[in-house]
Amino acid sequence: MTFVLLIALLAVLVWGTIFVCRGSMLMGCAVYLPVAVCCGPEFFKMSVGPLPVTVDRLFVMALFGAYLIQRRWGFTDPKPMCRADGFLFALLLWLTISTFTHDFTRTFKGTAPAYYRLFAGYLLPALAYWIARQSSLTERGLQLFHLCLALFGGYLAFTGLCEITKTWPLVFPRYIADPNVGIHFGRARGPMLSAVSYGLFVAVCLFSLWAWSQGRGRLGRAALLFGMPPLLAALYFCYTRSVWIGVIAAFVLLALVTLGGAKRGVVIGAVVAGCLLAGSGLSDSIVGLKRDLSASQSRHSTMMRASFAYISYQMFLDRPLQGFGFGQFPIEKLAYLSDRNVDLNLEATRRHVHHSTFLSLLTEVGAIGLGLFLCVNAVWAATAFKLLRNPNAPVTARRHAALLIVAMGIYFSQLAFHDLTYKPQANVLIFLLAGITVGLSAQYSPFGATSPAMLWQANSGGVKSGERRGVWQPSSELPWEGA
Repeated sequence: MTFVLLIALLAVLVWGTIFVCRGSMLMGCAVYLPVAVCCGPEFFKMSVGPLPVTVDRLFVMALFGAYLIQRRWGFTDPKPMCRADGFLFALLLWLTISTFTHDFTRTFKGTAPAYYRLFAGYLLPALAYWIARQSSLTERGLQLFHLCLALFGGYLAFTGLCEITKTWPLVFPRYIADPNVGIHFGRARGPMLSAVSYGLFVAVCLFSLWAWSQGRGRLGRAALLFGMPPLLAALYFCYTRSVWIGVIAAFVLLALVTLGGAKRGVVIGAVVAGCLLAGSGLSDSIVGLKRDLSASQSRHSTMMRASFAYISYQMFLDRPLQGFGFGQFPIEKLAYLSDRNVDLNLEATRRHVHHSTFLSLLTEVGAIGLGLFLCVNAVWAATAFKLLRNPNAPVTARRHAALLIVAMGIYFSQLAFHDLTYKPQANVLIFLLAGITVGLSAQYSPFGATSPAMLWQANSGGVKSGERRGVWQPSSELPWEGA
């Protein structure tokens, strides 16, 4: 066994050295996604200090080290700071201040302390955002990134279907088969151990398959024909209403940004009409959906959101601007459960964390923190729309912009009904997509060189004005043409 470990360590050192010297940082980010999902604390954990050492954390630190080395050697593509970076830095600063000006070590019924939520939910995703943003973004690299996401979606779909059919020998990692680990056992939950994060990833991978398949003729159509059914089946078997809402919103957004004229109206009208018909006929079944819970428990979980909303409102009235401190809601809410001025079962929320990221941020970091979070996402969406309509950007870059837009539609549907900050997976996915989009937008800015260093290079002949090293040629092809 020791000999095998030594061989594995030697292989890691050799390939790690090759990657540090010549590897693509964008591909490193693509590999980080499955590592972050599959190789968390449940896979391997070694207690060292306040934050246990896990494979995913070692990988992201190695990735950051490789980024620093490649930046020093000139292999990355540094881009000037922009408004999105400013809002993100302000959000991280406010969250950090809010965390460490309160009791950041106390926990609630086994949940992670505030400092871990800050690290896992925001700082790690922000690091991935920055590495992706400053990577050298080429057409081939972006296409491979979309392909990697699509293939990862295939693995997730296969794993989820094996869970539903209880084909446990085919499930990897093995901890997925343990009902005592994670939540939502009995649904398709994958290595995330949560049907919510699983549904978010599978949905984004579905649209990443669309982005990769466009412009590939028969190969692309065959990939969609054989790839979409298992992905859609996995989305159904996650049995998560917010995921279904997000997927519907994503299809509507995709129609809005890729279709024009009568086609757009027909597709959106058909989707809306179908949802209204299904909702009117199946509303009771959807609310009382029997998943890993009984139908009555599922209905109780749905109705409990009103109690969370009322408690959040009362807490907001007491501390509207700064909130009660990041990570403090599960404990601070206890003082509000004895309120008898409303006909709601507030006591039912005692053993639960918040059911909405938006309301959780509002109560913990106040209107300032929630406002900064919304500004970050609004600027990312605006950047994606700007890139989508940029005639100087290649078609693959504009397809990625469309991918971020639909991914944010799915993401916001989950934020409205769940708190996604207890693990880094969901935010890492969205922050990575956003980092690539912001980097592409800066790379194809119609103003060309926008920083003093770039202007100096342009005037000295190092880089022509309006161009960047490794940039694709402008294309007039639309991101949805050529399918």
